[in-house]
Amino acid sequence: MDTNKECFGSIFPDLEKLSINKEIQGKVFSVKLVSLGIGINSREIHPDIKQWNACRKCEIFDSCYSFSQAKLNLYISLKVH
Repeated sequence: MDTNKECFGSIFPDLEKLSINKEIQGKVFSVKLVSLGIGINSREIHPDIKQWNACRKCEIFDSCYSFSQAKLNLYISLKVH
């Protein structure tokens, strides 16, 4: 299994780089926090279905998805604590 692909583990965007009014891009999903002043007005999540289908055909998809999920879960748990 080749986990050295540049895109490995990047299905979701790197939420450490999240900032207001700037879209961040993962391999499949992009996220944007929209603010027109004080507070967050909306949260946008955009999936790229074509890229999702391409990723699903990859021979290491299961491992890549698991690693992407692990990174996302770790980020969430660190934000909570």
